[in-house]
Amino acid sequence: MRRAILFVLALSILYAAGCTGGGDPSIGRAAPDFQIESINEPGKIVKLSDYKGKVVLLDFWATWCGPCRELAPTIDAMNTKYGAKGLQVLAISDEDRSTVEQYKKEEGHGYPLFLDQLNNANNAYPGGYIPRLYVIDRQGKVAYAENDSTTDPAAEAEAAIQKSL
Repeated sequence: MRRAILFVLALSILYAAGCTGGGDPSIGRAAPDFQIESINEPGKIVKLSDYKGKVVLLDFWATWCGPCRELAPTIDAMNTKYGAKGLQVLAISDEDRSTVEQYKKEEGHGYPLFLDQLNNANNAYPGGYIPRLYVIDRQGKVAYAENDSTTDPAAEAEAAIQKSL
């Protein structure tokens, strides 16, 4: 019993100190940082904080997800429309490399794909559903966070992108 209490206390201290890898991806708060691996450059690890000064669209998706595949052309269009103005798309999947690479060959989207096999990003931006969108502004704060009451995630994310650029 004493060990269990000490364990819970230690977890509480780590959580309060921000050492859990998570964070609070609420609008207006500092965006929780994470690490993911590039599909385009195998072995290259990037952090969200590497893109400070840019507007970042986080797109949590999977190859098997029908709504994710339907959203992909919209993400591609936003990347084309706003990329030169400072938008960086991070499309994040927790699937294996070969599955995502095959998807990339088949679909040929212009935005970069990333792997989150250790769930760093998914733990920092929990939601339990996909597709799931977030917009991070140039100062590194969450400008948009999709939630259960979101009616049109793509339009709302695009409005946040426009406002953040």
